[in-house]
Amino acid sequence: MKTLQLFTIFILVSCKNTGEQNSVFSLNKPQSEPYKTELSRQINKTSNQELTYIFNGYQKIKDKEYVDIIIKGEDFEAKTLVLVNYWGKLENIKKKEGKGYKGSELKHLVISKITNNPYSDFEYKDVEEILD
Repeated sequence: MKTLQLFTIFILVSCKNTGEQNSVFSLNKPQSEPYKTELSRQINKTSNQELTYIFNGYQKIKDKEYVDIIIKGEDFEAKTLVLVNYWGKLENIKKKEGKGYKGSELKHLVISKITNNPYSDFEYKDVEEILD
C-alpha cells in the first residue's frame, strides 16, 4: 500500500512539471478568446528570457503567412499562430515553408500584440537565433 501511495505522489509531481497545469489551455482551443486572453496574460507576466518558443509549423491563410509556435513557461504550455509580415531572421523558414525546422527553438522571440486579425493575436518582430 505504501508503494502505491509513493507511486501516486510521483505521478502527480511528474504531471505537475509537464507545463499542462493551466486549465484554460487544456479546456479551450487556441483560436478561442479565453485561450488567447490567457496566453496574453501569461506572456505579459513572464520575462521573455523565461519563455521558450518552439517552431511547430508554417501556415499560409488567405494572403497572410504565419508561424505556428509552442510557447512554454514555468507553469504553462500553449500553441499560437504568429503573423509574419517581415521575415528577417526567419527568411529560411519561409523559403522552405517550415520544412526541416519543426521542433527548433526560436531563441528570445520578440512578438507584439495585434488586433483585427481572426487568426492571430501576435505579430513577429525579431528573434535572436534559431536553434535546431
